[in-house]
Amino acid sequence: MIVEIGLLAEDGMNLLIEQSWFEKPPMAADHEDLSKKKF
Repeated sequence: MIVEIGLLAEDGMNLLIEQSWFEKPPMAADHEDLSKKKF
């Protein structure tokens, strides 16, 4: 049963990746880069 759950989880993750629903988490802003910009 554990193997089946693992396979189901893998199928679910592949589906998320294929549909572009699985994305990188938001990253922190680069404060050094922001301080160099002139507004």
